[in-house]
Amino acid sequence: MSEFFEESVTEFRARDLPRQPLIADDILDEGGFLLVLGATSVGKSYLLLQMAYNIATGTPFLGHEVTRAYRTGFLQAELGEAGQRQRVDKIGRNFDPENPPLFINTTSSLYLDDSKGLRELTSSIME
Repeated sequence: MSEFFEESVTEFRARDLPRQPLIADDILDEGGFLLVLGATSVGKSYLLLQMAYNIATGTPFLGHEVTRAYRTGFLQAELGEAGQRQRVDKIGRNFDPENPPLFINTTSSLYLDDSKGLRELTSSIME
């Protein structure tokens, strides 16, 4: 077995793990990470922006209950501000309330491959 895959599914299922509080049932728990991969132009960013909005407002996302409203950040680096604004405007037609606790960053250059970038991101989230 490689270092990356350190245990089998059987071993993993046998461990006694504490249940983490959920943000969105069956999708994301507090302290968890979500990675979405897919082909170009299939709607990943729109999906995640909608999910961020639902988490920020505590409203169901694709039929999954969101336990409460969370302060939510959406960090993207694929589009400039004008392109991201178009996406927000498109999805924003459905936004209610008008000012959800959803924050968007399109201008910052964060490097998440070192501890400085991760600290900066963590600090921004905790503010």
